[in-house]
Amino acid sequence: MQLNRVLFALLFFTGQALAHGSLHSQIQDLSATMRREGKSAPLLVKRGRLHMEHGNNKSATEDFSSALKLNPEERSAYYYLAEQAFNQKRFTEARRYAEKFLAMLKGEPGAIVRGQSLYGQILLAQGQYRGAGASFRIAVDQAAEPSPEHYLHLADAQSKAGATAEAHASLDEGMQKLGRLNVLQNKSISLDIESKAWDDALKRLDAMIMQGQGLPELYLRKAKILLAAERQSTAQEAVQVGLASIDQIPAARRETPAMKQLRAELLALQSEH
Repeated sequence: MQLNRVLFALLFFTGQALAHGSLHSQIQDLSATMRREGKSAPLLVKRGRLHMEHGNNKSATEDFSSALKLNPEERSAYYYLAEQAFNQKRFTEARRYAEKFLAMLKGEPGAIVRGQSLYGQILLAQGQYRGAGASFRIAVDQAAEPSPEHYLHLADAQSKAGATAEAHASLDEGMQKLGRLNVLQNKSISLDIESKAWDDALKRLDAMIMQGQGLPELYLRKAKILLAAERQSTAQEAVQVGLASIDQIPAARRETPAMKQLRAELLALQSEH
């Protein structure tokens, strides 16, 4: 047993070192190329991105700034400066860089999607919910294949701006295009719970239960919603069905820590009155 632990540790840390070394090697290779061939804005941006991934933000900023000095039209440098500032929660600075990036675009859908998505996240962090919603809306409309995250960001901004109906409409749009993904359905249910629209939340949850996936978790959530709506008797019915659904799961999965925790939560709800 001890030998296995030692071998695991060696393999894990060797893998980490190789990944780290590979990134470091890429940075070194780019530096060598620029020493031979001279610096260029694209190469500086590429090295800056590697520095960002490496966690060396100071060197990354220096590379992006140097790229802009060589070529003020190197708009990708503004994007990564915005992303870097956003990750460091320097939102005012991030917004300034993102606006410069967006101002330089000339109708390229891919760049617009990336830029507006980042700009929307910055505005969301600043509490500018309507502006964030407008940015995410542009990102969704410009994306050739919008992702679930696009719709989640859009609905989040709209709901925080007080436009719950619009948020639901955006999630419904996402489900029409991407299918009835659990992550989108769960977001709709969360919006209903926030606005205490219990019947709507339960209707959506029952639709998910009919799909037959994740039943114990769904019955636990249903019971919690019913208790919040002060419908104790039907909440207890949901608890019992949830416990019964756990009993129908294969023994190996039933004994996992997650399933044991789920059972414990359902049992705890039996004492709620």
